[in-house]
Amino acid sequence: MGAGEAVDGGRTRRKEFSTDNLRTIAGVAAVIVGDAVIGAVALVAVFHTDGQAQAAFLASAFTAITGITTAYFGIKAVSNTAQRGLERAKE
Repeated sequence: MGAGEAVDGGRTRRKEFSTDNLRTIAGVAAVIVGDAVIGAVALVAVFHTDGQAQAAFLASAFTAITGITTAYFGIKAVSNTAQRGLERAKE
């Protein structure tokens, strides 16, 4: 049995890869890449500065990474809740 297949009552069926799954994977990938870029820029800045500038770069990077990550997961949670509400309203 290959990836993405499931056994249902003795029959093998393929699981559908939905648009929502693709959006989730793409969204998480964008957050990870964005956070990594911000972290890399902050590290470069820290190694090229000294003193209080290092603390400022690290604090700014931490704030940006926290903001991006929190915003993504907050929007995702609200979107999932709204979608479940609409599905229940259809029933």
